[in-house]
Amino acid sequence: MENEKRNEVFSNEELGVNVRTISYEDGSIGINAEDTAIGFGWCKVEKKGEKEYKSVRWKRMNEFSKEFGFDHKWSKDDYIPESLFYMLGMKAKNEAALKFQKWLAIDVIPTIRKHGAYMTDTKIEEILSNPDTIIKLATELKEKREKIKQLETEVVHKEDVIIGLVEDISLAEKRQRINQIVKYKAEPKNFSKRWNLLYDEFEKKYHLDLKRRINNCDIKPKIKNKIDYIDREMSMIPQLYEIACKLFENDVEELKNEWISVIEEKVC
Repeated sequence: MENEKRNEVFSNEELGVNVRTISYEDGSIGINAEDTAIGFGWCKVEKKGEKEYKSVRWKRMNEFSKEFGFDHKWSKDDYIPESLFYMLGMKAKNEAALKFQKWLAIDVIPTIRKHGAYMTDTKIEEILSNPDTIIKLATELKEKREKIKQLETEVVHKEDVIIGLVEDISLAEKRQRINQIVKYKAEPKNFSKRWNLLYDEFEKKYHLDLKRRINNCDIKPKIKNKIDYIDREMSMIPQLYEIACKLFENDVEELKNEWISVIEEKVC
């Protein structure tokens, strides 16, 4: 199921800022990188005539992001995860930046999660006074609830499958299965692509940079690869295994019968 998204723009006249956001179907929220930098004051302001121009100090923005494990070169059309927004807020120490962060954290983001939209006073007045708007919102709400119900049914089914696959399995078996899932029906030349896909999903979910962490790691014996780091340093093989089961769902469905046979043999 594709993680559909909705773009919205919010304004704060007191702070003189506009913020573009994306809210995804899974409930996560992204904040525009350029608007974040401007809100935190990481920009250069120039006046040409009566117009004011702001240019983002991307080097500063990207350096701070890298400190928190986000080794990505952000640009004006990118959207940063909500978790990174809060971490970057710790680097912004001016009063305007604090007000900006409080506005998003206390007013905008919680309201998006509660209503699915940022309800300004103007919007609320329109809803209360315009029957067409009420009907439209009611229809949208009904469609949204039906879609959520459908998604919840699919999620419950998938979770039941995942739970059935992970119960009473040792860490060694989970690691072995991850390797089996990634290599299942894939040509050797495609192994690295499937591993990279799995690691990308892991990094996105837990907001980290494995390569950077491994480079900074000095545990002995030396870490051989990413799965070795996830196992020995992070103790997160179960989480990686769960992602693998969801990511390669069709392959897991075929492998499941083989695994069940092995379990039955052990029981017998």
